[in-house]
Amino acid sequence: MLKRYFAIQAIGRDQPGLVSDITGTVNNDLACNIETSLMTILGGHFATTLIVSSTESLDESDLQKAFERADLETSAGDVYVSRLGEEDFRRAWRGASYEVSIEASEQRGLVHTTAKTLADHGLNITSLSSSCGADGSRCTIVLELVLSGDMKKEGLETLLHDALPAGTMIELRPAPTNTGWMP
Repeated sequence: MLKRYFAIQAIGRDQPGLVSDITGTVNNDLACNIETSLMTILGGHFATTLIVSSTESLDESDLQKAFERADLETSAGDVYVSRLGEEDFRRAWRGASYEVSIEASEQRGLVHTTAKTLADHGLNITSLSSSCGADGSRCTIVLELVLSGDMKKEGLETLLHDALPAGTMIELRPAPTNTGWMP
């Protein structure tokens, strides 16, 4: 039985019922299975990315039309659907090795500097969230990553301390157990 995979992304004004509306459309109207998802509130806006699968002969336009019929355009804002090739999707993500918390004075480029430093050393970020305090004085980044090669916890800590501004607080701890997923 051939499975087709799709990525669904939506962002819009937050309100109660959006998760129910989106998951209902996926499960009930499209008969798709939610394989993995991330849903959150960003700056007062609901944002989600779902990876869904179907054994039906669906394409992107079928999914897009189902969301239009569900009138999610008014509540969830824009909904985008794209087909994932099986060869793109079969790469299993691995569970993270470490959770890293970074707290610093607000600084333009803090997330990018962190991400670039890790990428330059072949370290894969599996999850990242960031926020700044209401008064704008402190920013926090929480990320999970996979250590690769011969990189050890101490080396990661040194790498981040060298790349980030003085006074940045960095905390590393083993990531929660995550077994990963593969279709």
